[in-house]
Amino acid sequence: MAFPQEWMDELLSKNEITEVVSSYVTLKPKGRKLWACCPLHGEKTPSFSVSPDKQLFYCFGCHAGGTVIQFIMDMEHLTFIEAVKLLAERAHMELPEEKNDKELIRLRAYRERLYAANKAAARFYCEQLLGPAGQSGRDYAQKRGLVKDIILRFGIGYAPEGWDNLMKHLESQGFSEKELLDAGLLVKNPNSGRVYDAYRNRLIYPGCWTTASPSISTPATRPSTTSGRTCTACFCRRAPSSLTSSWSRGIWT
Repeated sequence: MAFPQEWMDELLSKNEITEVVSSYVTLKPKGRKLWACCPLHGEKTPSFSVSPDKQLFYCFGCHAGGTVIQFIMDMEHLTFIEAVKLLAERAHMELPEEKNDKELIRLRAYRERLYAANKAAARFYCEQLLGPAGQSGRDYAQKRGLVKDIILRFGIGYAPEGWDNLMKHLESQGFSEKELLDAGLLVKNPNSGRVYDAYRNRLIYPGCWTTASPSISTPATRPSTTSGRTCTACFCRRAPSSLTSSWSRGIWT
Protein backbone atom coordinates (compact mmCIF):
# COMPACT_ATOMS: atom_id res chain seq x y z
CA MET A 1 0.00 0.00 0.00
CA ALA A 2 1.38 3.41 -1.01
CA PHE A 3 0.29 6.70 0.56
CA PRO A 4 0.05 10.05 -1.30
CA GLN A 5 2.89 12.40 -0.39
CA GLU A 6 0.50 15.19 0.57
CA TRP A 7 -1.27 12.89 3.01
CA MET A 8 2.05 11.74 4.46
CA ASP A 9 3.17 15.34 4.94
CA GLU A 10 -0.02 16.07 6.87
CA LEU A 11 0.45 12.92 8.96
CA LEU A 12 3.95 13.99 9.98
CA SER A 13 2.85 17.55 10.76
CA LYS A 14 0.15 16.22 13.09
CA ASN A 15 2.54 13.84 14.85
CA GLU A 16 5.24 16.17 16.13
CA ILE A 17 8.17 13.92 17.02
CA THR A 18 8.91 15.32 20.48
CA GLU A 19 5.30 14.79 21.53
CA VAL A 20 5.26 11.21 20.27
CA VAL A 21 8.65 10.30 21.76
CA SER A 22 7.72 11.97 25.07
CA SER A 23 4.90 9.49 25.46
CA TYR A 24 7.55 6.77 25.76
CA VAL A 25 10.48 8.47 27.51
CA THR A 26 11.24 11.71 29.37
CA LEU A 27 13.22 14.13 27.20
CA LYS A 28 15.53 16.78 28.63
CA PRO A 29 16.74 19.79 26.62
CA LYS A 30 20.45 20.27 25.99
CA GLY A 31 21.54 22.68 23.31
CA ARG A 32 19.27 22.53 20.26
CA LYS A 33 18.25 18.92 20.94
CA LEU A 34 16.36 16.90 23.52
CA TRP A 35 18.08 13.94 25.17
CA ALA A 36 17.13 10.76 27.03
CA CYS A 37 18.35 7.26 27.74
CA CYS A 38 17.48 5.29 24.63
CA PRO A 39 14.15 3.44 24.94
CA LEU A 40 15.30 1.00 22.24
CA HIS A 41 18.25 -0.46 24.14
CA GLY A 42 19.47 -0.48 27.71
CA GLU A 43 21.85 2.29 28.71
CA LYS A 44 22.70 4.44 31.72
CA THR A 45 24.09 7.51 29.94
CA PRO A 46 21.69 9.41 27.64
CA SER A 47 22.73 8.99 24.00
CA PHE A 48 19.27 9.22 22.42
CA SER A 49 18.58 12.59 20.83
CA VAL A 50 15.58 14.26 19.21
CA SER A 51 15.90 17.25 16.92
CA PRO A 52 12.67 19.30 16.90
CA ASP A 53 13.99 21.43 14.02
CA LYS A 54 14.61 18.46 11.74
CA GLN A 55 11.86 16.26 13.20
CA LEU A 56 14.36 13.40 13.51
CA PHE A 57 15.64 11.14 16.27
CA TYR A 58 19.01 9.43 16.51
CA CYS A 59 20.70 7.20 19.08
CA PHE A 60 24.48 7.34 19.19
CA GLY A 61 24.50 4.03 21.04
CA CYS A 62 22.46 1.67 18.85
CA HIS A 63 22.47 3.89 15.73
CA ALA A 64 18.70 3.81 15.38
CA GLY A 65 17.36 6.92 13.72
CA GLY A 66 14.79 8.46 11.44
CA THR A 67 11.42 10.16 11.49
CA VAL A 68 8.58 9.65 13.91
CA ILE A 69 7.38 6.79 11.69
CA GLN A 70 10.66 4.93 12.12
CA PHE A 71 10.52 5.55 15.86
CA ILE A 72 7.08 3.94 16.11
CA MET A 73 8.26 1.04 13.93
CA ASP A 74 11.20 0.43 16.28
CA MET A 75 9.30 0.94 19.54
CA GLU A 76 6.19 -1.05 18.66
CA HIS A 77 7.87 -3.58 16.34
CA LEU A 78 5.56 -2.63 13.49
CA THR A 79 5.86 -2.59 9.73
CA PHE A 80 5.90 0.74 7.91
CA ILE A 81 2.22 0.51 7.01
CA GLU A 82 1.23 -0.52 10.55
CA ALA A 83 3.17 2.42 12.01
CA VAL A 84 1.52 4.84 9.60
CA LYS A 85 -1.92 3.52 10.53
CA LEU A 86 -1.15 3.89 14.26
CA LEU A 87 -0.04 7.50 13.78
CA ALA A 88 -3.10 8.19 11.64
CA GLU A 89 -5.33 6.98 14.47
CA ARG A 90 -3.41 9.16 16.92
CA ALA A 91 -3.99 12.21 14.70
CA HIS A 92 -7.62 11.24 13.97
CA MET A 93 -6.89 11.08 10.25
CA GLU A 94 -8.74 8.86 7.81
CA LEU A 95 -6.62 6.61 5.64
CA PRO A 96 -6.51 7.54 1.95
CA GLU A 97 -7.89 5.18 -0.64
CA GLU A 98 -5.56 2.24 -1.12
CA LYS A 99 -3.29 2.67 -4.08
CA ASN A 100 -1.02 -0.10 -5.27
CA ASP A 101 2.01 1.53 -6.82
CA LYS A 102 4.53 -1.23 -7.48
CA GLU A 103 7.30 1.17 -8.48
CA LEU A 104 6.88 3.29 -5.34
CA ILE A 105 6.88 0.18 -3.16
CA ARG A 106 10.02 -1.08 -4.92
CA LEU A 107 11.84 2.22 -4.42
CA ARG A 108 10.84 2.41 -0.76
CA ALA A 109 12.09 -1.15 -0.17
CA TYR A 110 15.37 -0.35 -1.93
CA ARG A 111 15.81 2.80 0.13
CA GLU A 112 15.42 0.74 3.29
CA ARG A 113 18.15 -1.57 2.01
CA LEU A 114 20.49 1.43 1.73
CA TYR A 115 19.66 2.47 5.28
CA ALA A 116 20.29 -1.09 6.48
CA ALA A 117 23.67 -1.10 4.72
CA ASN A 118 24.65 2.14 6.44
CA LYS A 119 23.64 0.78 9.83
CA ALA A 120 25.64 -2.41 9.25
CA ALA A 121 28.63 -0.32 8.18
CA ALA A 122 28.41 1.78 11.36
CA ARG A 123 28.54 -1.38 13.44
CA PHE A 124 31.48 -2.68 11.43
CA TYR A 125 33.46 0.54 11.92
CA CYS A 126 32.78 0.52 15.67
CA GLU A 127 33.99 -3.06 15.94
CA GLN A 128 37.13 -2.19 13.99
CA LEU A 129 38.03 0.67 16.31
CA LEU A 130 37.66 -1.58 19.35
CA GLY A 131 39.55 -4.49 17.79
CA PRO A 132 43.18 -5.22 16.86
CA ALA A 133 42.88 -3.40 13.51
CA GLY A 134 41.93 -0.16 15.25
CA GLN A 135 45.22 0.56 17.05
CA SER A 136 46.22 3.54 14.89
CA GLY A 137 42.69 4.88 15.12
CA ARG A 138 42.73 4.58 18.90
CA ASP A 139 46.12 6.32 19.01
CA TYR A 140 44.74 9.20 17.00
CA ALA A 141 41.55 9.35 19.07
CA GLN A 142 43.60 9.47 22.25
CA LYS A 143 45.65 12.37 20.89
CA ARG A 144 42.37 14.20 20.19
CA GLY A 145 41.20 13.61 23.74
CA LEU A 146 38.50 11.09 22.85
CA VAL A 147 38.21 8.79 25.86
CA LYS A 148 36.48 5.42 25.78
CA ASP A 149 33.18 6.71 27.20
CA ILE A 150 32.92 9.26 24.38
CA ILE A 151 33.83 6.64 21.76
CA LEU A 152 31.12 4.29 22.97
CA ARG A 153 28.47 6.94 23.62
CA PHE A 154 28.69 8.48 20.17
CA GLY A 155 29.40 5.30 18.24
CA ILE A 156 32.68 6.52 16.78
CA GLY A 157 34.33 3.95 14.54
CA TYR A 158 37.41 3.38 12.44
CA ALA A 159 37.92 2.44 8.80
CA PRO A 160 41.17 0.43 8.76
CA GLU A 161 43.77 0.36 6.03
CA GLY A 162 42.80 -1.71 3.01
CA TRP A 163 40.66 -1.30 -0.07
CA ASP A 164 37.89 -3.85 0.47
CA ASN A 165 37.44 -4.54 4.20
CA LEU A 166 33.94 -3.11 4.38
CA MET A 167 32.98 -4.38 0.94
CA LYS A 168 33.82 -7.99 1.82
CA HIS A 169 32.07 -7.72 5.18
CA LEU A 170 28.82 -6.31 3.82
CA GLU A 171 28.75 -8.54 0.76
CA SER A 172 29.01 -11.51 3.13
CA GLN A 173 25.84 -10.19 4.77
CA GLY A 174 23.99 -10.24 1.47
CA PHE A 175 24.37 -6.64 0.26
CA SER A 176 25.10 -6.24 -3.44
CA GLU A 177 27.83 -4.09 -4.96
CA LYS A 178 25.18 -1.82 -6.49
CA GLU A 179 23.50 -1.30 -3.13
CA LEU A 180 26.80 -0.38 -1.49
CA LEU A 181 27.66 2.00 -4.32
CA ASP A 182 24.25 3.68 -4.11
CA ALA A 183 24.67 3.91 -0.33
CA GLY A 184 27.96 5.76 -0.79
CA LEU A 185 29.88 3.12 1.14
CA LEU A 186 31.88 2.12 -1.94
CA VAL A 187 33.26 4.24 -4.78
CA LYS A 188 34.02 3.33 -8.38
CA ASN A 189 37.01 4.63 -10.29
CA PRO A 190 35.58 6.11 -13.51
CA ASN A 191 38.70 5.24 -15.49
CA SER A 192 39.58 1.72 -14.36
CA GLY A 193 36.13 0.67 -13.17
CA ARG A 194 37.66 -0.58 -9.93
CA VAL A 195 35.34 -0.60 -6.91
CA TYR A 196 36.68 -0.10 -3.39
CA ASP A 197 35.80 1.13 0.12
CA ALA A 198 35.02 4.84 0.39
CA TYR A 199 37.06 5.24 3.59
CA ARG A 200 40.47 3.99 4.67
CA ASN A 201 42.46 4.80 7.81
CA ARG A 202 39.93 7.32 9.09
CA LEU A 203 37.94 7.82 12.25
CA ILE A 204 34.24 7.58 11.47
CA TYR A 205 31.72 9.85 13.20
CA PRO A 206 28.01 8.99 12.92
CA GLY A 207 26.11 11.80 11.25
CA CYS A 208 22.99 12.22 9.11
CA TRP A 209 22.66 10.92 5.59
CA THR A 210 20.49 11.12 2.53
CA THR A 211 20.65 8.88 -0.49
CA ALA A 212 23.33 9.48 -3.09
CA SER A 213 21.18 8.21 -5.94
CA PRO A 214 19.19 10.91 -7.73
CA SER A 215 16.79 8.28 -9.01
CA ILE A 216 15.49 7.51 -5.54
CA SER A 217 13.19 9.98 -3.83
CA THR A 218 14.50 10.37 -0.30
CA PRO A 219 13.13 12.67 2.37
CA ALA A 220 15.49 13.71 5.15
CA THR A 221 14.61 10.78 7.37
CA ARG A 222 18.10 9.61 8.29
CA PRO A 223 21.20 11.28 9.73
CA SER A 224 23.23 13.04 6.69
CA THR A 225 26.70 14.22 5.87
CA THR A 226 27.37 17.77 4.75
CA SER A 227 28.33 16.41 1.34
CA GLY A 228 24.83 15.04 0.79
CA ARG A 229 26.26 11.65 -0.06
CA THR A 230 24.81 8.59 1.64
CA CYS A 231 27.26 7.67 4.32
CA THR A 232 27.28 6.25 7.80
CA ALA A 233 29.54 9.05 8.91
CA CYS A 234 31.51 12.12 8.25
CA PHE A 235 35.21 11.74 8.95
CA CYS A 236 38.18 13.48 10.49
CA ARG A 237 41.63 14.01 9.02
CA ARG A 238 43.60 10.92 8.08
CA ALA A 239 45.21 9.48 11.19
CA PRO A 240 48.94 10.26 11.02
CA SER A 241 51.09 7.16 10.60
CA SER A 242 53.58 8.61 13.05
CA LEU A 243 51.17 8.07 15.94
CA THR A 244 52.35 4.86 17.53
CA SER A 245 51.67 5.40 21.23
CA SER A 246 49.96 2.62 23.12
CA TRP A 247 46.21 2.85 23.72
CA SER A 248 46.49 0.97 26.98
CA ARG A 249 47.45 3.91 29.17
CA GLY A 250 44.46 3.76 31.47
CA ILE A 251 41.80 4.60 28.88
CA TRP A 252 40.63 1.23 27.58
CA THR A 253 41.80 -0.97 30.42
